[in-house]
Amino acid sequence: MRDPDLFNRDEPLVSTAEMAKMLNVAPGTVLDWAQHYDDFPGLHLPGAVRMRTSEVVDWLRQFQTTPPLRGPSALKARKGGIEESLNE
Repeated sequence: MRDPDLFNRDEPLVSTAEMAKMLNVAPGTVLDWAQHYDDFPGLHLPGAVRMRTSEVVDWLRQFQTTPPLRGPSALKARKGGIEESLNE
């Protein structure tokens, strides 16, 4: 666990599917981030990853112009999916 007060926050934990829908990317993209980036802000549970929306948005902002995407999700994000979500 990366965050010692993970359960002591007001913001709820969301699933990879919920986060993907908010960011307009495929759920596999969020799972890819969780699996391949050591600094991804998520809690790895047996069979699931949970995260807080604000922490993922802050994490994505470090990439500024190009989110860490591959495949179809990369094209979708570059057409405004993630960038629009981050600016809301």
